[in-house]
Order: sequence, then C-alpha cells, then structure tokens
Amino acid sequence: MSTVQPWMDADEAFFAREPGTYPLYEAIAAAILEDCPDVTIHVQKTQIAFTSRYHFAFVSLPFRRRQGRPDAYVILTFGLGHRLEDPRIIEAVEPHPGRWTHHVLIADEDEVDDQVRGWLAQAYEFANTKGRRPVDPPDDMTRLTRAVHPIPVEVSAALDEAGLWDRYRARPPYQRNDYIGWIARARRPETARARLDQMLDELEAGDAYMGMPYRAR
Repeated sequence: MSTVQPWMDADEAFFAREPGTYPLYEAIAAAILEDCPDVTIHVQKTQIAFTSRYHFAFVSLPFRRRQGRPDAYVILTFGLGHRLEDPRIIEAVEPHPGRWTHHVLIADEDEVDDQVRGWLAQAYEFANTKGRRPVDPPDDMTRLTRAVHPIPVEVSAALDEAGLWDRYRARPPYQRNDYIGWIARARRPETARARLDQMLDELEAGDAYMGMPYRAR
C-alpha cells in the first residue's frame, strides 16, 4: 500500500494510492499549462482542478473499477456548452441546461494528444466566456425548498465508473440533492469517499436512502 511521504508535493501525494497514475496527470497538466494562459491548479479532497476564471478541467482517480478498463488510469473531466460525440468520451451528462460535463479515460501519456488538447482548449474558452453565465437548476429540482447542490465532477465520474447513472436519475429530486450536499459537506477526503461509497451502494441495492429503508414508487 502506498503511503504519502513528507517530501511529496500535494499533487504527487494525491496519486500515491494509485501507483503509475502520476505521470498521466503530469502529461495532462503540462498540456494545459502550455496551451492555456493564467491557469492555477487546486488540489482538492477528491480531485485536482484547473482554474482560470472558473474551474474548467479536473483530474480524478477511479472510485470503483469497471471490468475491462486498464489497471492504471485517471479520469479527465471538462465542461462545454454542447455535447461531444466521440468514442473516447466515456460519459457525457448535462447537470444544468447548456452545461455538458464530459469524462475521458487517460491510461497512457500519449493519449493526451491533439484531440484531447483541443477539447481542453475549448473548455478553457467556455469557462472564460458567457457560456459560464448562471443557469437555472434542472426542471425537476425547481420545487425543492432547500438549496440545490450542483453535482461535483468526482461524483459524476463515480456514477459513471459504477454504471449507476440511471438509478441515480430514477431517485426523487430531494434524494439526489441530499446525497450531493451530504458528500460535499465532508471535511476529510476519507469521509467524502465513504459517503460517496454509501450512496453508490444504496443506489445499487435500490432499497435504502442515507441509511433508511427506501421503496421506489
């Protein structure tokens, strides 16, 4: 089991639990910093964010492995104002109208090629233009009386990894929103991962909601 050493940089330490993934991140980071000016990197609890005016790209580790995928890979996530149709996109979701979140699996440094760099450049431009104007929440969330929580990219990626998007969307709006808020409020990465793992388990089983019995109508 990998351990974090005191001399490690924060971004290198982020990948310590998945040997072999740090060079993949380095290739992504090098491409972004070369192609996109004035970018800062933020190491967060469960993802690394690339930011200009707003976050526009993220790198995360797989939360649950799916059969048939490589032993070592990272998930590159970026947002655009339209949906990309390409075999390399492993999942594309529209958490808000006019904002499409795309996930790409990167298992080799050479996969950070001109096509991926082009997508990242588009995401960078989208984040710095009117495409990032405030938008209304999804229609089925508008009746909620509590604050609506946007879906973090690491949750979106985990739902894709587990193949549970359909079950997530089938849950009532209040449950989806409560799950997201509960995960986001975790102060420690271990707590956030445990809460995310519980959500995935409950979605897969279909009979529980945040530790309480649940029966779909």
